[in-house]
Amino acid sequence: MRWLIVAVGVLAVGCSSVKPLPVIVGDRCFRCQRPIDDLKLASEAIDEGGHAMKFRTAGCMAKYMADHKGDTYRGIFVADYSSGKLIAASRATFAKITINPASLEKDYAAFASNGSAGEAAKKDGSATLDWDGVLAAAATP
Repeated sequence: MRWLIVAVGVLAVGCSSVKPLPVIVGDRCFRCQRPIDDLKLASEAIDEGGHAMKFRTAGCMAKYMADHKGDTYRGIFVADYSSGKLIAASRATFAKITINPASLEKDYAAFASNGSAGEAAKKDGSATLDWDGVLAAAATP
């Protein structure tokens, strides 16, 4: 009986971790439908049904979430701008940077390292934010 309790506990812990699906160049942003062309800026939210919603940028995902305040998510991930690896948004530090020099479009880049985020923010004349700060900025008209 004890082994059954331990096995159920291990199974529950193993199934509770949510992992992001790979984002691929050319995937369409769930919010704006623009193609995802820079994987270092991409983000992803996993809804309660386990469906992966891919976004072009963390800013686009934050705007979607601001427009859908009642929704809940099993996981929220952003690409670390330095490595391209998806990490939990709650562990990232964000800097608003110029993502398209031709149009001067700016959006949030996520960094696993506070130092890297600070350098990027300083270079672009912005400040660093945590995920809650990015969400708050997206909710402000």
